[in-house]
Amino acid sequence: MKKTKTILNLGWKHILAIFLCASAFVLLHSGRSEKEKSLSISQLLSEMIKPLSHPSLSKLSNEATDEFTKMFPPESELTIEEYIYVYDIPKSILRSNKKTACDYCIRDPGYNAERAILNAVNSSRFVTRDPSKATWKLVPMFYACMVDCGPYDPKRGYVYARSIMQYVKSLPYWQEKDGRDHIFVFSQDKGAYHIANYDKPLFMEFRKGLFISTLHSFMPGRPEAFIPSWDIVIPAIAMEKDAKPITSVEDIPTKGYYAFWRGGIRPRGLYQFRIAMMHKYKTNEIIHVRDGHSPEYPEELANSRFCLYVPGHVPQRWSGALANIIKSGCLIMMVNDCTIRPFHEYLPWDSFTASMSEADFLGDNGENLVTEFATKRYEEIIGNYSKYRKHLMYNIPPKEGDAFSMIIDTLKSRESQIENLNLYEAEQRECKKMIDGKKLSIGVDCSFLTAEELDLCKHGYWIHDYHHAPRKHGQKYMLMNAPP
Repeated sequence: MKKTKTILNLGWKHILAIFLCASAFVLLHSGRSEKEKSLSISQLLSEMIKPLSHPSLSKLSNEATDEFTKMFPPESELTIEEYIYVYDIPKSILRSNKKTACDYCIRDPGYNAERAILNAVNSSRFVTRDPSKATWKLVPMFYACMVDCGPYDPKRGYVYARSIMQYVKSLPYWQEKDGRDHIFVFSQDKGAYHIANYDKPLFMEFRKGLFISTLHSFMPGRPEAFIPSWDIVIPAIAMEKDAKPITSVEDIPTKGYYAFWRGGIRPRGLYQFRIAMMHKYKTNEIIHVRDGHSPEYPEELANSRFCLYVPGHVPQRWSGALANIIKSGCLIMMVNDCTIRPFHEYLPWDSFTASMSEADFLGDNGENLVTEFATKRYEEIIGNYSKYRKHLMYNIPPKEGDAFSMIIDTLKSRESQIENLNLYEAEQRECKKMIDGKKLSIGVDCSFLTAEELDLCKHGYWIHDYHHAPRKHGQKYMLMNAPP
């Protein structure tokens, strides 16, 4: 009986703690007085439990408070900050709702970035229902889902994006900063440049805002799609609750593969590096590379000391494999030239990953370089990765120091550019002059630039005086498929 009573008491503490958490959350995200708005969650909790002063309830309320504080970090980290307003897009615009919520779009670590970021914002202490209090305004779009959820149709995505922009500009908030304080999240490699294929002026309206994207390679053939000093690169979605422990120093010798990769290589014209890698290492016993999907993939990850993060198809060079590597606990080996790594302004990637150039990996000494990391340098990398991996994983609701916190930190570093478009104008104009002089096709990726040219474009390409007539086939499709 005594054991049963203890279990029941523990259950009541948790129940009351959960009730208090939920009540505090409602207070924090609804209409509150000016006094309440200045309170942290813990302070609100103290106000809420004052009525529990009866002797028979005081002990229980104190125990519940203890359970509550275990659920939340110190109150200094949880002061409410009305920072991001989220547009409520009418369902009449989201009329193809099934296409924005297909199973593939929800579960794929690349495609679900749009949905995961929206959920993180809405469950965070940074969301506000008052646009006048917000520094940034997030526009939920699910653009990649609209394009790719059966069947693939970029024209459908363009018409949908146009409807979204028309709605946003019908409200007064866009005009306040000419769209510079607006955020658009783009999943995988289906960035806004697809919109440019049908209507460049419409794309340039989106381009006034900040893009949060898993795309992280400057594309000289599509330089407007990613502005390194303005846009934010994020890792594909790896949820912390799904993550396995990082490979331990003691476990390293038990893993048979020094490096491992599995993925797609078709269409062949878009995956030159992967095809060259397969040709070089397809029979190698310690560098295990395979194409296509396999039920053995989890076991291959578990049996590998390092997991390779290599370019996807050109020109984006993006790959969703980074999320799988992060979740698996496998150590990261970066072989992806000219990529802008997620949160690169804050994270010392070279200290917690193995890294080498694509040419070195494919060269005569490639296997030796991999072997050195896998047999001599892994201990230091494990120690550093243990400190930094949390910054690459997501939580709903967010936790202090996770990937969403890194997004917030980066947004704060971008605030000065909302008002000042000319912060990097001189550098961006030099990049524009160089890129425009090359007259590159849209399929050209960053490997076509020298190291000096890439450095010239480290702040991006000047886009603010760019003008281009809409493509005729885009306008024709727009008129034929205009929403009622």
